[in-house]
Amino acid sequence: MSYVKIHRNVFQPIEDMIKTGLYKNEQEAISALVHDQARLKVEHYTRKIKEMEEKYNMVFPEFEARIKELPIKRFLRNGTIIFSGKVMLKRLIER
Repeated sequence: MSYVKIHRNVFQPIEDMIKTGLYKNEQEAISALVHDQARLKVEHYTRKIKEMEEKYNMVFPEFEARIKELPIKRFLRNGTIIFSGKVMLKRLIER
C-alpha cells in the first residue's frame, strides 16, 4: 500500500467533518470522498457521452467505426477526438 501526503489546508475540512461526526476517522473520510468523486466523474462522462451520441446520432461503436474511415484532417476538425477521449476516460475510470 502506498501513502500520499496531504497538505494541511486540504486536510482541515476533513478534520472538521470528523469532528462533526460525519465520518469516524481520516481513513473513512478520505475513502468516502475519493469514492464519491470517482462516482461523480463517471456520471459526468456518462452525460457527456450521451450528449455526443445525440450530437452525432450514433452510439460509440458506430462512431468508432466511422472515424476509422475518415481522413485525419476531417477527424481532427469535427470534434470527434473529444467524443472518443471522453468514452476512453469513462472506461478507465470504471475499471
